[in-house]
Amino acid sequence: MRDDSTPSGYEFSPADGRELDALGAALARGGALLYVLSPLLVVLAFEALLTLRALGPGASILGVLAGASLGAAFIAVVLARWMRRASKHCVAVATTSGDDLTHALDAMRSVGAVMRVLRGAVVAVGALIAVALVARLTRM
Repeated sequence: MRDDSTPSGYEFSPADGRELDALGAALARGGALLYVLSPLLVVLAFEALLTLRALGPGASILGVLAGASLGAAFIAVVLARWMRRASKHCVAVATTSGDDLTHALDAMRSVGAVMRVLRGAVVAVGALIAVALVARLTRM
């Protein structure tokens, strides 16, 4: 995604490159952890559905848990993907020459995408909590 206004040939200092390389490594580890978390959330969802099936309609909150777990698994994969992409751009700043600014800007775009997904996830969790509270209050 090269923009004509981005100057070519700009190089960060070696210290800046090491910082961005460390950031890239941290983003890669975070993305890997999210990839590991995602199947665990899917297992949780299926366990909740099996328990709901065994207990019957009185345990309908387990259906909500299953849906929330599947949604969280999807969000984890999306976040992991964007974090890994940002990681590659951060590492490229430290390991390539001649295009540091473009790599840094691409990394920031990917981090921005992560933040947008997180913001959406927070809103979705807030809505889920509100629905659960309303359901709980109407049962009383």
